[in-house]
Amino acid sequence: TIGRVAIVPKSLVGANITQHTARISLKEQYDPIYVKGVLESPIMQDVMMKNTLGVEQVGLNLRDIRKFPVPDVPKEMQSVLTELYKQLDKSKHSAQKALGDLQATQKALIRKYLG
Repeated sequence: TIGRVAIVPKSLVGANITQHTARISLKEQYDPIYVKGVLESPIMQDVMMKNTLGVEQVGLNLRDIRKFPVPDVPKEMQSVLTELYKQLDKSKHSAQKALGDLQATQKALIRKYLG
């Protein structure tokens, strides 16, 4: 899968990663949650998809990843954007759970009334 993003805890720095995983070290000026939000944004996901290489084993070149444009905004603005990202992420998970619950209810009702 291209474009999945995670924050690696400091305790795992230096741990082995797979050939198809890229670990990005951030400069002190960047909030990891802010960068995660930028990388997960539709614009950056589109940039990633346009930079994919290969047919059977699709991937991104590390050289290209280093060139991805991450807006250099002041720490205060990163904090504001980080909070918005956290709220969006929380809402997204709540909506996914609600959808799952509705689908389970639908299946149960179909089984009950249609056999």
